[in-house]
Amino acid sequence: MNGSGEVYLSSGLGYPEGEMDKCPGKLDRYKIETVMPSELLKKYVKDGQKVLVKIDIEGNEHTIFTHEPSMKALRECDYVCMEVHWYALHGGLVSEVREKTQAALDSFKATHDCELDNVHFWARKKH
Repeated sequence: MNGSGEVYLSSGLGYPEGEMDKCPGKLDRYKIETVMPSELLKKYVKDGQKVLVKIDIEGNEHTIFTHEPSMKALRECDYVCMEVHWYALHGGLVSEVREKTQAALDSFKATHDCELDNVHFWARKKH
C-alpha cells in the first residue's frame, strides 16, 4: 500500500489473473508496458563495463524470475541486489511463491556469492 492508500498488483506468480478477478471490492485494471532487465542491459551496458543492478519493483520481481532471458542477463552482472517479496493473493499460493522465488535466487549461486536476509538479496559475481 502506498502513502495514498492505493495498492498495485500484477497478475503472475502468487497472483493468478483468474483468482484476482474474484477478489471482493473494486479493482481497476490498467495495461502498463513492461521493460524487462534483459532489454535494459542489452541497450545500456557496454562491453567491459562493471554492472550493478538494483531491483525494487514491489512484488513484480516474480515476472523477472519467470523470464529466462532476463535471469540469464542478471547472472552475467557483477552485482545484483533486490528486495524480494514472498507474498501471494492467499495462503494456498504462498508455498509455490516461496519455492519458485528461492529457485530463482538459487540460480545465481553457480556464478555469484549470494546472501539472503529474508527480503533483501545480494549477489556478487565470483572471480
